[in-house]
Amino acid sequence: MIDYDLHIHTEYCGHAPGMSIEAIIAAAEQKQLETIAITAHIFSEDDLLLIPTIKSQLAAINTDVNVIIGAEVDADGMRTDGKLITDKLDDIPYVLGSIHYIPGTGIYPSSPQDNPLGAEDFFRAWQSTLIGLVSNPRLDTLAHPGRLAAIACDMDVYFDDMLAVFHQVAKISVKNNICWGINELNERKIPQTLHQRWNSIYKIALDAGVKLIYGSDAHKPQEIGKQTHTKKTIEAIGVQNLQTPKSLGLI
Repeated sequence: MIDYDLHIHTEYCGHAPGMSIEAIIAAAEQKQLETIAITAHIFSEDDLLLIPTIKSQLAAINTDVNVIIGAEVDADGMRTDGKLITDKLDDIPYVLGSIHYIPGTGIYPSSPQDNPLGAEDFFRAWQSTLIGLVSNPRLDTLAHPGRLAAIACDMDVYFDDMLAVFHQVAKISVKNNICWGINELNERKIPQTLHQRWNSIYKIALDAGVKLIYGSDAHKPQEIGKQTHTKKTIEAIGVQNLQTPKSLGLI
């Protein structure tokens, strides 16, 4: 059993009902997790104001769970260079970097139909954004690698091209000591038809020497520590040991 969860959201993000700090800690204790990271969504610099609130509420709770106050920080959706929405991250011990918006448009897609760019234009913008993101050594982990492409682009056409990008991204990630997140939420965010093929991304990471770390990406208390999809991924790629909070120097 993986005894940690390094990607958990709170009700403050606006789409995680029931995820109060108290509920998160209670779920972590119930799952017998030793360490968790509460990673607030940072979609704008103003969202950093959530961090002191989370710390204050956590201080009022008595628990034996090691709690890391981190952040999932988005690449600026109006750019295509991977620059984070804020660089004011000195006081945040664990930073996940993510791409949720179609680069250069600021659009949050739920399917390829939401993508206003032509497929090739999207792919070029996504590639430059992803490479720019992992070129920032302030990141600790690249969250859910490739998920935006799976949602916004036809992977039947561009899957091999995507893997070619990940070979580049893996080399840069190793240079900057950036982990890649094995994300439980991929079970329902990545189309079922891509699940087996998606393991190729993590095989590229392993071959390049990229470190892998687990996170549930929980938005509901019952999702905290859930590892059903993660265990299938680990078995499929043949990884022996994931990183841990201790190996990353977080505790």
